[in-house]
Amino acid sequence: MLKLAILALFVFFKPLFLGSTPSLGAPLCQGSYHNTNWDRCTGTLKLKNGDIYVGEFKTSRRHGTGTYTFASGSKYAGEFKEGRRSGQGVLTFVNGDQYKGHWENNQRSGSGILMFATGAQYVGEWKNDKKNGKGTFSFINGSKYEGQWRNNKKNGHGIFTFANGDQYLGNWENDQKSGSGKLIFASGNSYVGEWKKDKENGKGTFSFINGSKYVGDFLNGEWSGTGMFTFANGDRYAGQWKGSQRDGLGKLTFVDGSVYNGTWKNDKKNGKGSLVYRNGSSYMGQWQNNQKNGHGIFTFANGDKYVGTWKNDKRNGTGTYTFADGTIKRGIWANNKLQKTVQN
Repeated sequence: MLKLAILALFVFFKPLFLGSTPSLGAPLCQGSYHNTNWDRCTGTLKLKNGDIYVGEFKTSRRHGTGTYTFASGSKYAGEFKEGRRSGQGVLTFVNGDQYKGHWENNQRSGSGILMFATGAQYVGEWKNDKKNGKGTFSFINGSKYEGQWRNNKKNGHGIFTFANGDQYLGNWENDQKSGSGKLIFASGNSYVGEWKKDKENGKGTFSFINGSKYVGDFLNGEWSGTGMFTFANGDRYAGQWKGSQRDGLGKLTFVDGSVYNGTWKNDKKNGKGSLVYRNGSSYMGQWQNNQKNGHGIFTFANGDKYVGTWKNDKRNGTGTYTFADGTIKRGIWANNKLQKTVQN
C-alpha cells in the first residue's frame, strides 16, 4: 500500500518536479478581498504579516489550488480546503528542505516525501505533521531505517541498515533499540536477544563467526550476570560475568576433560579454586592471574601430594611433599625444587 501511495504522489507532483505550477481554472476575483465575497475565483491576497497567497478562493477562503509564500521565504504550492492546506501539496522550506505529499488541516497527513537539503530523505506515512506509521528514512552516510514511526521517532518494529553493513532487525522505542531484536554485524558476528536504551540488556545470545558463543545476561551492552561461553575449540565456561569478563564464581570445562571450578576476576582464575586434570591430577587452592599462587594442595595421578605455597605455577616457599610410598620431604622450595629440608 505504501509503494502505491508513493507512486500516486509522483504522478500528482510530476508537473512540479518539472518546474511548472498547477493550472488555475477559475476566473479572476473582482473587487477588494475585504469588501467583496471572493467565491469560485482566482486572486492574490497579501497578508499583514507579509505572507502572500495566489490561487483559488471559495466564500473568501483559500480553497482549491494555490501558492502560499511565507514572509520567511518558505513556499507551499498545492491544494487548499476552507483556508487550510488540505490535499496534495509541496512545501519548500527556506533552508532547502522540501515536503511533497498529502496534507490535512495545515498538517502533513497521509503519504509524503520529505527531502532534506543535506541529502537525507524520508518516504512514508504522516499524522499530525509528524512521521507516524510506516516509513523509510535514508541517511546521507548511506544508513537506512525501514519500519514503524510514532511522533517523528522510530517506534515499533523496524530494520536499520548501517553504512558499514551492520543490520538491526527488531523493536524500537523513541529512536532506541528496545525489546526483542537481532543485530547482524558485517563481520558475520550476531546478537539475538533483549534490548533497552539502545544497548543489549537482559537475556541474549552473541555468536561469533569462528563458532564461539555466549548465552546469558547482558547489561548496557556487556556480558554481566550469569552466562555460558562456548569456545570454538569446545571448551565451555559457565558462571558469573562482569564487564564482558569472567568475574565471580564459574566453572571452566576443557574439551580434554579437565575442569576448573572456582573464582574469577578480570577474565582470569583469581582466588580460590580447584583444577582437576584429565590424567587424574588435581590442584585445590589459591590462584592469581591464571596461575597457582598462594597456599594450595596438588595431588598427582600417581598418588604423590604437595601441600604448601606456590608462586607462578611452581612450588615456592614452605611446603610438604608426600610420596605415594609414604616418604615425606618437608622444607623450603624454589621453582619446584627442595632447597632446604626442615625437620618436624
